[in-house]
Amino acid sequence: QVAKALVNRAITHGQAGRSSEAIADYTRVIELPGAPPDQVAKALNNRASLHSNYNQHDAVLRDLGLLFTLSDEEAAREVLSPRLHLWSLDVVVAIFAVTTDATRWTSLLTEFTSHFARFDGPTQLGEAAVKHLPTIAGSPLNHAAWDAWVAAWEAAQAALPEKERDKLDIPLRLLRTGIAWLKKNDHAHLLTLPREERRLLREALGLDPEK
Repeated sequence: QVAKALVNRAITHGQAGRSSEAIADYTRVIELPGAPPDQVAKALNNRASLHSNYNQHDAVLRDLGLLFTLSDEEAAREVLSPRLHLWSLDVVVAIFAVTTDATRWTSLLTEFTSHFARFDGPTQLGEAAVKHLPTIAGSPLNHAAWDAWVAAWEAAQAALPEKERDKLDIPLRLLRTGIAWLKKNDHAHLLTLPREERRLLREALGLDPEK
């Protein structure tokens, strides 16, 4: 019951705005020998959430990596499944922000697309990449870096088991087209997409609906 008590105390700390104390208690649970897997999963999930609040991107990726690879997959799934769509955007934001090195982007995206595929969520991760397009547009990175970001996603897709790859086909098509549009603001790029895909991309880019 020690682990459960620590998790409950950490939640109380977090609700009171005492983030450092909450993180310390979650860390105690994670490092506690023999702690129940369900409590470790909650601690990793909640500690990652606190790190995300403070844009501590490396820490978010570390905690989520540990959670996705928890030895008790059922405990991990119980915690992750309800939040997978939320974590997808946090993961994309963190990977983009934590480095500008194309090789590391590829490594991290390959790792996390694999994790999400195991938990039936590669499409959600791909959709998050599309929603992230305005952040790319506002970044100081040049067009070559934008292309490297797309290439890293393509490499991550190629590394997936064959049965999982098509789940990223539409998101990556939207990502490639979105990057092309961001470079030149040329609506001809959008017209290469089917109407429903154009609608999704226009929405992600914050463009007015198509008339």
